[in-house]
Amino acid sequence: MARKIQSRITVTGMLKAESPIHVGGINNNPIVDLSLALNGQGEYYIPGTSLAGALRGWLETNSGDQIQSQDINQDIKNLFGHQDKDKGHASFLLIEDAVIKNSKNAKQEIRDSVGIDRYTGAAADKTKFDRAILPTGTEICFNLTLEVDSYVS
Repeated sequence: MARKIQSRITVTGMLKAESPIHVGGINNNPIVDLSLALNGQGEYYIPGTSLAGALRGWLETNSGDQIQSQDINQDIKNLFGHQDKDKGHASFLLIEDAVIKNSKNAKQEIRDSVGIDRYTGAAADKTKFDRAILPTGTEICFNLTLEVDSYVS
């Protein structure tokens, strides 16, 4: 059954990376083992699902003292959607894929990395690889829409 939306609240802005970013894409660069994701226009981007997961995780970790609620986890489930057998609903938050500002001119960095042996915790033999990243300070165009259900007062 379709839900009745009373209104929509849209939030737009810029996010600024506080640490380097790597969102993997199809490897089309012979110099780099793990290249960055590109959208259909050839721009670096972060999928909306990745941003939604990060936002949800942040809320679960940090909102306990700021939101006056009996059960903050239930509020977050209601906001982001949930499925429990044949009950549940889709998310009321729509987070769009976020394009990197000035993506065509963004400077990616290449970082060397090594695989870690899961048993010894040391560098694994013959597992060096290169990863492309976008540096700290990269700006990300952010768009979020909150759909307000008709039964919410």
